Amino acid sequence: MHKDQIEKVLIKIIQQRTPIRISKKKINDDLYKKALIDSFDILNIINDIENYFKIDLKIEKIKKFTFSIKFLIDLVKKKIKK
Repeated sequence: MHKDQIEKVLIKIIQQRTPIRISKKKINDDLYKKALIDSFDILNIINDIENYFKIDLKIEKIKKFTFSIKFLIDLVKKKIKK
């Protein structure tokens, strides 16, 4: 799956759970640190991502986890390739 396809899916998943708008300019923004989502949103969104892509992200093992679209794209791409 191509990066642009993953990005579209991730944005759609996030927007289904939250009322925020995500533009290309905000792809690197940490949505949690900017208080656009809360910890429950993160859990639900991660669960949706894992179910959609049929992967296990294991975010609890990631030391420098950032809840940004860019970070999630890279994470999903790595898991899909395995």
